[in-house]
Amino acid sequence: MGLFTIPEIEYFHEVQGRTYHAGVLEDELLGHVLSDGVWEKTKQWAKSVQRSEIGFEVSFRKSWQKSGWDNGRVAQIKPYTWARVFKPGDDGKGIYFTIGVDAGSQSLLIKIHYQEQAREQAKALLTPLQRQLCERLIKSADGSYTYCQEIRLQNVEEYSLERLTAETIAFIQKYESTYDLIMRMVWPTLTLPPLPPPGPISFEPGLGPKSTNPNGVLYTKPEQTIQPALIHLQVSLALHRHLSEIYGHQAVSREMHKSNNTLIDMVRQEGDGLLFYEIKTYPSIRTCIREAIGQLLEYSYWTTGQLAKELIIVTPLPADEETRSYMNNLRTTLNLPVWYQQFDLSQNTLSSKV
Repeated sequence: MGLFTIPEIEYFHEVQGRTYHAGVLEDELLGHVLSDGVWEKTKQWAKSVQRSEIGFEVSFRKSWQKSGWDNGRVAQIKPYTWARVFKPGDDGKGIYFTIGVDAGSQSLLIKIHYQEQAREQAKALLTPLQRQLCERLIKSADGSYTYCQEIRLQNVEEYSLERLTAETIAFIQKYESTYDLIMRMVWPTLTLPPLPPPGPISFEPGLGPKSTNPNGVLYTKPEQTIQPALIHLQVSLALHRHLSEIYGHQAVSREMHKSNNTLIDMVRQEGDGLLFYEIKTYPSIRTCIREAIGQLLEYSYWTTGQLAKELIIVTPLPADEETRSYMNNLRTTLNLPVWYQQFDLSQNTLSSKV
């Protein structure tokens, strides 16, 4: 027998968003039906996940109405029953797995989610920039959630509490590394890495000699903007592997030394020419591009540089229309051979150049 029933979810769908008046008998009855029904069952679901051995914590408020007016006597019925599931120490960071009933779609959802807006009378956990980054990392272009499992209305009664718990644990274990990656990108910690040693520019295939502290961050002083070194390292290694599989190991070099005490993140040999790749993992796509362009131009056009066939910026963030337009303007107006590509760490794929 399923934990949830079709009639109670259909009823929830019908009353979502309805105005609730405290003290009105019909509305009081509605509140009891919701509280003892979908909200109580979501609580059971969350507690069952918490009792498992996956090591995650759970936060759940059995509050089925949004705060309203007239000293709280008038409110609206919420359209969801979310419980939050997160790792110890991650409470208050605004990123979590959510489980519960979505009244709009009349389904049960398990997904990676973030605080899109603060709860009533609650502190906003994410800055506007962090929310923008979360939206890029967690949502698809159409606004849907990238990491989401939906149990549709016609199937909900097939899911007992035990089955829901097992499905939730399996989902969390599948996407735990993605959760960790998003958390590190949105909440980086600051550690300054050592400066790279100087060296002449000469093409040598391979991963390069530089060691990276995965618990550190790469630091840009002027804007106090930081990028996690772990994410940079993951993108760098994955990009090297990806390009090597396509073009061959002898055609790809990671962390190539230059004579002016700099390193090019990635260089690919194409015929008689070279393509320069600069990796950035800042939370803002605009910051990534701004920082990368200056370095790529120096690598290619400075007196000690070597003219590259293409200059390619690589980040974990998908390009939006503004990015596409800006990159196109750089090529058409300034005649710069500069391109942008996203490397998706969750899929290990490199997007087409824009």
